[in-house]
Amino acid sequence: MLNEKIQILTDKLIATYLAKGVQPSDIADTVFEDNYVDMSLSKKKNLLTMTFTFEELDDEGQLILNVMRYTYNEAKQLDRVEQKVGKSRYKVQWDRYDDLMSILSELLSLVPSTTARESLIETLPQDLKAFTNSSIAA
Repeated sequence: MLNEKIQILTDKLIATYLAKGVQPSDIADTVFEDNYVDMSLSKKKNLLTMTFTFEELDDEGQLILNVMRYTYNEAKQLDRVEQKVGKSRYKVQWDRYDDLMSILSELLSLVPSTTARESLIETLPQDLKAFTNSSIAA
């Protein structure tokens, strides 16, 4: 049972790590839909940010603006998705780092010994190894 759980988490970690996420070209097609009212694209350093604004009816039938912000890294991977409804602040819907950290933390917690944990960490790509320098490796 424990080995099965470890395998499931390992598969999930690999899939999340390798996934590019929805790409800007896929999202760009939505601007042709009637309810989309604005789109912006900006690049700062190695991050690309796409912001889309669309109108939607709320529960009372009032038209409300929704803003979706997608942030990509230089490897063209989706790093973060944020949403802003009406006049509220942006709320994180998904974050690559947080997701990877959570999976890795759970996976390492299932590995019984420090030696086995260290062996597992050695098999990770360099950028994932950096995650283990924090409290999750304890």
